[in-house]
Amino acid sequence: MNILERSQNMKRVSSNKGGEYHGPCPLCTPADKTGTSNRMHIWPLQDDGRGSWWCRGCDKGGDALQWLRDIEGMSYKQACSEVGKEYDPKQDSSEPAAQTVKKQYHATEAKQTPALWQERAAKFINNCHQALLANPQQVKWLNEKRGISDATIAKLQLGFNPGEKDKDLYRARSAWGLDEVLRDDGKAKKLWLPIGITIPWSVNGTPARIRIRRATGEPRYYVTPGSSGTPMLLDATPRRAWKTIIIVESELDAIMLHSLAGELAAFIGMGSSHTKPDANIIGQILEQERGRGQAIQIKVALDNDEAGAKGAAWWIETFGATIYPVPDGYKDPGEAYQGGIDLVKWVEGALPAAYRVQQGTPGGQAPVKTSDTPPPLIKSMTDRKGRPYTITDNREVYYKMQDAGEVVFSTKEMELSIEAVKGAGDLGEKLAAMIMETKQVFKGSFLQKVEAL
Repeated sequence: MNILERSQNMKRVSSNKGGEYHGPCPLCTPADKTGTSNRMHIWPLQDDGRGSWWCRGCDKGGDALQWLRDIEGMSYKQACSEVGKEYDPKQDSSEPAAQTVKKQYHATEAKQTPALWQERAAKFINNCHQALLANPQQVKWLNEKRGISDATIAKLQLGFNPGEKDKDLYRARSAWGLDEVLRDDGKAKKLWLPIGITIPWSVNGTPARIRIRRATGEPRYYVTPGSSGTPMLLDATPRRAWKTIIIVESELDAIMLHSLAGELAAFIGMGSSHTKPDANIIGQILEQERGRGQAIQIKVALDNDEAGAKGAAWWIETFGATIYPVPDGYKDPGEAYQGGIDLVKWVEGALPAAYRVQQGTPGGQAPVKTSDTPPPLIKSMTDRKGRPYTITDNREVYYKMQDAGEVVFSTKEMELSIEAVKGAGDLGEKLAAMIMETKQVFKGSFLQKVEAL
């Protein structure tokens, strides 16, 4: 079977991932919109040719088996028979699930790097960070081409290895605590530290990996021997944003997204499409699901290629993740950024509806990157019942106050509210009170539309 054959009014919109189709969602598209809606996305060649799907309207999706359960109402056993999958009673349930049932996954323990390696790595990371700060050209490349701010550069200690006399560095492996490796001629192999942007990653404050992006040559991305393979998990700030974790392939893409939208979601840079999360990452994800943190949803945005599709299928099957496609026509988020795509808006599209911010920010304005930014508007007021609230046009202030449990309106929300209250006539005061009560009860919500009924 193929889910494209079981859907209606689908139109081919892209050749990415072997073809992408848009059309109406059988679950949430109104009857009068089935001829024009394009909220459903189908990739017919994924899931071993059975297809995968996702709806940006109701945020449901998965593989062919999930289609049969959610769209066609089959039981898990019936769906397995339809797609030719072996039935496992342990994964069965009486009700169709919103996402694919998780399967057992035994994660490997995170690799422990030698103490001497950690010491040498820490020194190398610091030296490269200082070299980057002294190299305006490399900093400009990270700022403008990769969307990474100076603050993020400092936070993650990104650096630049200039080499020695414009040549790559070579060091004795034993000096970094690594075992000796012999070349074909019997001589000891050196530790290669090529010229390029250094992307370090630390776990609990201890260096775990150094990846180097070379300007030319292959491999373009080189992992220093002795490094741990643990994926780069960039926590969201504030923790509320852990409600969504977005999986991407490139660590630089994860860093870029964290720099642009770190207050909206958490990001994991896997390093490659076939990398699997180790116990360290699994522990942090499951900690959220068990209630020790906040509930999460996992969105997979691996590269737009065959390897990325295969990697995404594993996340769907193992964790019930859903595909969140890279913007049409682009291979990865980094390429989309260079193509002028608003990635803050793209990230917002992955969030639960109540956490989306209209037009990219609470104030409906794009982030301003210059140092001449005027001070934010922060206006504290009280309503007629003496209840305090704040109006601001600054995204950071908005989120901080929201996470502190305070009632806060963006300037855009306030404009919508005022317009609706004015249009309510004699019921305006009652509508204003309802808006205030909504903000107080539903912490973390955004007003995208306000209408007087």
